[in-house]
This record gives sequence, C-alpha cells and structure tokens, in this order.
Amino acid sequence: MRPKLLVIAIWFAVTGSFAFAQNEKIEVAAFGGGYFNSGFQSFKVLNPTTGAQVGTFKPVSEANSGIFGVRGSYNFRPQMAAEATFGFSPAGRTQNSSAFGVRVPFLVGVGSQQGINFALRAPVLRDGNVYLYSGTLLTYLNQRGTWRPFFTVGAGGITRTSKIAFLQNLPPVPVGVTPVPIISPTLVPSTTRTDMALVLGVGFKEYLQHGLGVRMDFRDHINKFDQSTVNNMELSLGLFTRF
Repeated sequence: MRPKLLVIAIWFAVTGSFAFAQNEKIEVAAFGGGYFNSGFQSFKVLNPTTGAQVGTFKPVSEANSGIFGVRGSYNFRPQMAAEATFGFSPAGRTQNSSAFGVRVPFLVGVGSQQGINFALRAPVLRDGNVYLYSGTLLTYLNQRGTWRPFFTVGAGGITRTSKIAFLQNLPPVPVGVTPVPIISPTLVPSTTRTDMALVLGVGFKEYLQHGLGVRMDFRDHINKFDQSTVNNMELSLGLFTRF
C-alpha cells in the first residue's frame, strides 16, 4: 500500500511542478546592446533682412554607444504582458560651439575711441550619460510554443546629463594693451534634462529549459528635443528567468 501512496505523491509532485512551470507569469531580464542616435533635425539659419539661408543649426547631438539595463514583466493574459524597463547608456550629450560676433571698444587717444569686431564661441556640452525608463505593453503574435515574436508600445522618459565646458576668448587688441580673457555666456540647455518619449518596438523570445530564456529587442524611443523630433534606437540581446 505504501508504494502506491509514494507513486501517487510523486505523480502529484511532478504534475504540480509542471503546471506551475506552465503558469509562470513573472519574467526578469538583464540586457545589453547598442544605442543609436538617428540624428537631430537641422534648423535653417536665415538672414533677418533678406530671408536667405546663411547656415544650419543642430541643437544637441548624442553619440552612438552601448546600452545596459533590466526589464521586468507580468503576463496577465496568455498573449499580453505589461513590462517595465530601465536602461543606461554612456552616450552622453555634445554640442559644438557656435561663434557669434562681439564688438569691443578701446581708447586710442584722449577722447577718441574705436572698436574691434571678434568672434566669441558659446560654451559646449561634453560627456554625460543617458537614462531610459519606460512602461510598455507586449503583445505576442502566437500564444504557444517556445519561440514567441512580439511587438510592444508604451511611454516613458529619457534623462540626459552632461558637463559644460566654458571657452576663454582672447580678443585682438592694439599693441601694448594686455588682452583680457572673456568667458562666453551660457547659451546651452541645462546640463540635466528629462524628456517624455513614445516607445515602439518588436522582438522575439526563445523559451529554454529550467525557467530560462533569451530575447532580442529593437526599440525606438521617440521624443521631442528643442522642438526637434529625435529617434533614439536600441538593439539589444537579453537573458531572462521566469517564476
């Protein structure tokens, strides 16, 4: 009688574990990959008098770099899951300095004054990091199988940090006069700012044994930056566990 009870207990344990594995709804993943800036829209610089284009201007650019982070999701329906993501990229922000004209007066004699035109350059942004966080809804294209492609849509934010580098300018002065360095005024955005983003993406998951799996994601973080639409794209590979 005891062997039969042992067999029944083992059978319940195996089937119960199998049922639990089939109902695992929570997934936690770590990922890494590439973070790519598709470029900022160029603005035309027009002559205020004639209206002719005299140049172009891009507000701030981000370098291509790597991205690392974590994701957590909950499958509340067989074909849908809610997911939260936090990512970090050392992409930073950079802004090339732009020159603008200044006229500096100086005395050339008693009661006589002249001026010299020279160019000042605005301070520039250097270094910094990018932090991305979002909440998205994953929709699977198939409800069964170990290989499950999906698409995702949601919203989040992008926080950018940087350092300001001030440039000293030595204006040309007449012979015999000691030049005085001039520090350019701050003409750049704040060194840390956060922008809202729309997140769109596609990917797939491959479910492995022992509660593990791998996934690949392609996402576009779309946001407005200084009145320009920016597409920051992410291509990443992750390893997840489910429980």
